[in-house]
Amino acid sequence: MVNLNDSPRLLRNDGGNKNHWLTIAAKLPGGRVDAVGARVTVKTGPLVQIEDAVPVTGYLSQADPRVHFGLGKATAADSVEIRWPDGSVTQLDDVPAGQILSVVQQAKSAE
Repeated sequence: MVNLNDSPRLLRNDGGNKNHWLTIAAKLPGGRVDAVGARVTVKTGPLVQIEDAVPVTGYLSQADPRVHFGLGKATAADSVEIRWPDGSVTQLDDVPAGQILSVVQQAKSAE
């Protein structure tokens, strides 16, 4: 953690959480560029979580462009929907927890 005009600090969580999680790395076609602005929706039972892939969240700051979801006791997400910056959508079903999943947007075919 960094504060303006102060020393940086490193925080560590030693809580030993037993719950499940899922992280999505949304990538543009080719897989090398983060899909900044992509909206990721994860559904697990009645729970719906929505996060935007935004690597900047404040003044002089940077955040992880991946989006992280806590799934509680669920061992998989029922569905993951990625709405790409161009408006197209990718849908994944029954996505196992405990992974960083890289999803690359399909390139549009030339017409």
